[in-house]
Amino acid sequence: MADTTVPTALRVKLWDDNYFTEYIRGNRLARYMGTDENAIVQVKENLSKKKGDTIYFELVNRLQGSGKKNNQTLQGFEEDLSQRSWPLTVNLYRHGTVVAEYEEQATAIDLRNAGKAVLMSWSMEHSRDKFIAALGSKDAVAAGAGSNTGGPGTGLGNTSAFQTANATALGTWATENKDRILFGANNSNWSATFATALGNVDSTNDKLTASAVSVMKRLAKNSTPKIRPIKVNGDEEWYVMFAGSEPFRDLKLDTNIVQSRQYALERGTDNPLFTDGDIIWDGVTVREVPELSQNKWLGLGASSIDVGEVYLCGAQALGYALAQRWNTRTQEMDYATKNGIAVQQIYDVGKIQFGTGATDTTTPKDNGVATGFFSAVGDA
Repeated sequence: MADTTVPTALRVKLWDDNYFTEYIRGNRLARYMGTDENAIVQVKENLSKKKGDTIYFELVNRLQGSGKKNNQTLQGFEEDLSQRSWPLTVNLYRHGTVVAEYEEQATAIDLRNAGKAVLMSWSMEHSRDKFIAALGSKDAVAAGAGSNTGGPGTGLGNTSAFQTANATALGTWATENKDRILFGANNSNWSATFATALGNVDSTNDKLTASAVSVMKRLAKNSTPKIRPIKVNGDEEWYVMFAGSEPFRDLKLDTNIVQSRQYALERGTDNPLFTDGDIIWDGVTVREVPELSQNKWLGLGASSIDVGEVYLCGAQALGYALAQRWNTRTQEMDYATKNGIAVQQIYDVGKIQFGTGATDTTTPKDNGVATGFFSAVGDA
């Protein structure tokens, strides 16, 4: 009697599908991803079923006219639908490992299972850092480009030389997005000269506080166009703020936050005073992302302090274009004495921006992100 065996090709395909599922579950940003316009990270997978390297995200602006009343003539006074688009080009990203046959002799672990954990970690770190870089990008200035990096998660922050080299572009971004940027505690800290605005952030008055969270929320709601909150449970409106460890630490110690947790939440060891987790304040969920340190501005604040960025996000803050999901490749080398395994995905992540003009690139604005700059002084 012959035993039924699963074909090798089928086993590989099944492993690939499981790999992608675990990758999504392991990504801390996964909860904010979705295919509709209410998601903070809008996912478009159009290119997975057809050829191409660019996906367009669309915006239809609200009507601003006052309309007509009673017998007033409407014909000839209609308002055009103001449509805007933003392109995101996908790229191929991949990494791999090689194991020699001699080394495999010492272990019973299958090659795919042996490489799976480290390759999965790499893919998660890679995507996480793409999200962080997208949040911190400023028009053509890529976040973290001015830092030393040895791979995913190792960025150290932006240097003075990097700021100087990109001074014009950074100033342009600050001007175009003035209504959705906060330097420290006060709007008056803003300057069209980016270095001057950073230099106004000090370590005493410009920490991330509950008051600053509320100010950023008002910026988002009053900006033009508005940063649209995400809606949950029907009509509840929320924003999500991502903060690095130092600004998050300062917010956690703010008197208003401490008292709200002390008196408004349950007593006992489950109280957030004794546990780690997100901070909820004024319709904003604040989440700590330690890796945001790679977007810090090193020694560029008042008295040469480090300045960290925080991002208050609404709907359609980031775009995620996907042409090919994470999948595996194997290869035999050196007369079949070495076996390689690789993972790859064709995708990219970017901050959604909509401009004006014929190509939608004039005076572009960050669509769903308000950016804050706060003291990021390290622990003594």
